[in-house]
Amino acid sequence: MSRAIDRLVAEKVMGWEWIESLCCWCPTHKDATLAETRSKREWLPSTSIACAWEVVEKMRDGNRKVSMETIFAGGKLHNDVVVSGSIADLASIGCADEETMPFAICIAALHAVGVDAATIEAARNQP
Repeated sequence: MSRAIDRLVAEKVMGWEWIESLCCWCPTHKDATLAETRSKREWLPSTSIACAWEVVEKMRDGNRKVSMETIFAGGKLHNDVVVSGSIADLASIGCADEETMPFAICIAALHAVGVDAATIEAARNQP
């Protein structure tokens, strides 16, 4: 849905940096392998559930609990995602209710890592 959201997720959630000379996202640790990189054309977590699932795995690697639910209410489809602080602490630290599950995962993950709402909203409004 938004390249700006994809970029924020890559940087703030995944901890990646864009390497212009390679045209790909790379982990910031110096021993990164080619298998760990993601092409900008290929890594679109706001629209691809396969890419968004990498975001879920990253959240879970941080010992966070990720809950997802799709419901139909009020004539509208709701994709709800809640990220909790840990398996033991179920207090919500990031949540989203969006039209698609990949976009909901991205927004909840951004909230969970502390990206402020104004930054998320600005990115949401960019192409």
